[in-house]
Amino acid sequence: MNVHRRVPVLDSVRGLAALLVYLFHLAGLAQTFHIWHEPVVSQFVGMLGPLGTNLLLLLCGFWITVSLRKPTFELGPFLRNRLVRIYVPYIAVVLLSYSAWALMPQLGAGKGGWGLESTLSNLLLIPGLFPDRPALTVAWTLS
Repeated sequence: MNVHRRVPVLDSVRGLAALLVYLFHLAGLAQTFHIWHEPVVSQFVGMLGPLGTNLLLLLCGFWITVSLRKPTFELGPFLRNRLVRIYVPYIAVVLLSYSAWALMPQLGAGKGGWGLESTLSNLLLIPGLFPDRPALTVAWTLS
């Protein structure tokens, strides 16, 4: 198998892992806003969400390792591509979240609020930089 090409099976596993993470967060939102709550399903989804996260991180590490082993590997373009693929969509989500919180204050701004320290924690993707938690805790995973 030539690992420098796309592997459909691994793409399918990545899609499944992303779906597990999505369902985990969807169940959490449904429970938070009292939209729907079925204890058996919530418990099952609650167990699978972290599995999906771990699987996504494992696959990401695998593909990064494959990229590093290519004879044509160049650090500059690799870092630029990673920055664009991770940071640009993340900043878009941060801006959309802050916009949603401004338009609908009843949603709150997560656990950390949206003060200067929380905003910097979100934008810099540095967990533990300030004592408060970032409003978007996905920053902990991305960093």
